[in-house]
Amino acid sequence: MATKNDWRAEASDLIQVELQNRLRGDFDIINVEPDSFFFEGREIRFVTVTFKKGHPTVDVKRFDPIEFDIFNLLEERGFDPVPTIDYRDEGPSAAR
Repeated sequence: MATKNDWRAEASDLIQVELQNRLRGDFDIINVEPDSFFFEGREIRFVTVTFKKGHPTVDVKRFDPIEFDIFNLLEERGFDPVPTIDYRDEGPSAAR
């Protein structure tokens, strides 16, 4: 099980590798940032992936199967809760 202390790096690395492998260079990932917050006593985990400008449109028919596969990989590795993935494009607020 991925604990509070180690889930961030492990989940970020897995998500980045899987997206890079599955998106085949159409999307350049410039940042992958894990975060969490608590709501009603439960931890909500998410990973924000920032794409370089100029990529194709984010097509749900393409992304949904990838996200389901990543969810399953994270779940198999004991992530509880499994983090969700959020996407954004680079810009003034995304620069780090």
